[in-house]
Amino acid sequence: MTPLDETKAAQSAARAAMAELAASVTSADTERTIAQRAVECLRAEGVYTTWYYDCPALVLLGSRSSASFSGRDYVPADEPVGECNLATADLSPLLDGAAGDYARSLCVEGGRGATPTPVSAILLSSPERRSCATCWADGGRGVLSSRV
Repeated sequence: MTPLDETKAAQSAARAAMAELAASVTSADTERTIAQRAVECLRAEGVYTTWYYDCPALVLLGSRSSASFSGRDYVPADEPVGECNLATADLSPLLDGAAGDYARSLCVEGGRGATPTPVSAILLSSPERRSCATCWADGGRGVLSSRV
C-alpha cells in the first residue's frame, strides 16, 4: 500500500466514524460524552491510536464553540448540548502509521443531530422555521435575524 493509500484509509475511517457520531448526538450529550463516543466510533473502524497528543477527538460546543484549544491542554466540558446547538468535532486518527484529520460541525435541532440547512434556503422560508442555522443566525436565540 502506498503512503497515499494509507492516508486515504485513515481519512476513510475518520469519515465513517464521524458519520456514525453525527447521527448519535442527543440533547443530553456533553463534550465529554461526544468525545468518548467518537473514540468508540474510531475503534469500530479499526483506529486505536492518535497522532495529536493524547486527543483522538476534540469536541467543542455551546459556550466553547468559538474557543480554540490545543489537544495538549484540552479537557472536555460537561455542558449539555440541549435542544438547539452547534458542536464541532475534530478527529485525529493514526491508522497503520498514517495520520488522518477530519473535522465537522454538528448541528443539533430538537435535541438530535441534524443535517445543516443552507442559509440560502432559510432566507427563502418563513421566519418561524427553526433550524440549526436560524438558531445560530441570531446568537442562539432561535429567531432569524436581519443580520443574516
